[in-house]
Amino acid sequence: MWKRRRSLHLEESEVNIKNTKLKSNDIQRLKSVIIEKIEAQNEVYGWIALIAAFLAIQAVVSTGNYSGYSNAPKFGDFEAQRHWMEITIHLPISQWYVNSTENDLSYWGIDYPPLTAYHSYIFGKISNALNPSWVELHKSRGHQTTNHLAFMRTTVIVTMLFLYAPALILTLRGFLPKNMNFYDKFVIGFAALFYPGLIYIDNGHFQYNHIALGLFIWTIYCFQKRKVLWGSFFFVLALNFKQMELYHSLPIFVYLLSLSCSSSPSITTKITKTICNISKLGIVVIFTFILLWLPFFQNIELFTQVLRRIFPFERGIFEDKVANFWCSLNVIYKLKTHLSTETLIQISLLFVLCSALPSLFILFKKPNDKNFRLSLTITSLSFFMFSYHVHEKTILQCAIPALFLLPDYYEVVTMLLDASSISMFGLCIKDEIPEILFMFLVYHIVTRILCSHRTPKLQLLKSVQIAISLAVCGLQLFGVPPKRYPYLFELLNAVFSFGIFALFWLYLNYIIISGFISQLQNAQQQQQQTSQKKKKVQ
Repeated sequence: MWKRRRSLHLEESEVNIKNTKLKSNDIQRLKSVIIEKIEAQNEVYGWIALIAAFLAIQAVVSTGNYSGYSNAPKFGDFEAQRHWMEITIHLPISQWYVNSTENDLSYWGIDYPPLTAYHSYIFGKISNALNPSWVELHKSRGHQTTNHLAFMRTTVIVTMLFLYAPALILTLRGFLPKNMNFYDKFVIGFAALFYPGLIYIDNGHFQYNHIALGLFIWTIYCFQKRKVLWGSFFFVLALNFKQMELYHSLPIFVYLLSLSCSSSPSITTKITKTICNISKLGIVVIFTFILLWLPFFQNIELFTQVLRRIFPFERGIFEDKVANFWCSLNVIYKLKTHLSTETLIQISLLFVLCSALPSLFILFKKPNDKNFRLSLTITSLSFFMFSYHVHEKTILQCAIPALFLLPDYYEVVTMLLDASSISMFGLCIKDEIPEILFMFLVYHIVTRILCSHRTPKLQLLKSVQIAISLAVCGLQLFGVPPKRYPYLFELLNAVFSFGIFALFWLYLNYIIISGFISQLQNAQQQQQQTSQKKKKVQ
């Protein structure tokens, strides 16, 4: 009887202990669920706060000067965008890219692909509905009124807010580690969204680079979600908005080709699936291209004229003092004097392909997200540093893919972003808005202070970089160059910025190559271990 009571008592105790454990587990689960909900809520509020601040900074920058303000007779990029609206709504499509009495191509003729022209047509129609004098044929040249400026600035802010920003946020979130805390997510989001180079060029100087870049980012987002057909569609749109998207074309082509190749053990199945996958991509790409270019297929002369406008090889290997290899080399070896245009085109193409090849090869062999991001940035830098006819603004094509490396290499990437912004300071002076330098400096300070994982050596390098950058900008702004070298300070900025870009390019190449080699070594070790186990079993 006593033994039975004792066993019952023990059973009751065990049940109580189990119930207690279950209750404590339930409490822990409940706590974790609550914490996750709070963190998710905080993240949403954080992104909303960032977007609100992003909208505010755009509005502030938009109140300043713009490219070509009161600078007759050609004004600047602001007038170019307005003029394209004027031309596209008043002339038939067949005349948009053709020189005529109605369309003088020497006065800001359209030199971007068809989607830019369609974009100009849409905003031109809206502009004409609001006030026909803004886009009146011929008579509206150099039009400068407060209301028209407000309209043009608003078109940039709206498209930046509804096309570029959502793509950037959604794609960036996909690359953030799941266990990353809210603070680090906020810091990376700030560094990406508030990149001052793009804000200055589109909201200050005035252009629509963010539309092509936004479409490019939607491409990455689709690939991230394994929606390769949609990604291909968005990239064709991006490429047909600005031809500079060619900077991103090689990694995207290699990535899609690698994913399309089937890994089936059966050779027949492998070939069939690969052809099927490539055919699907080809249909999407070709159909989208045809749809966009259809109005220009009326005759071969019109088609070739559009191509000549888009790829103006006669303009030279670089424009102004751009921070690339050719401009830096030109200091000691005058390229245009010693080499023909055809030779320069061939050499630049060779340099681009050779410098991009290692990362492209690794991407083909290992088409993962990290290698894709690395190759995009490496290849775009290869294009910027070595390709033919580069603008200083084209550095945006390198900076935007680099934003998606922020979760992995925050300190190094922010150094590139700082250098890319500073490299365009000469343009700020031309636009008579040198105060933009303050925005560049604030971005550097804030991204540096917010960084929670600091490396002493990199922090020292950042200090040296920003000190030299500010000194060079000071010389550009206040210095008096020698009469013999009137562009000396602009050239100093270009050469120094090129040095930063080249070092960053080398660093990323080291990362992707060393990572690939370590993967090969690990694979070999696993094979050796597997073979050894088989021998032991035998």
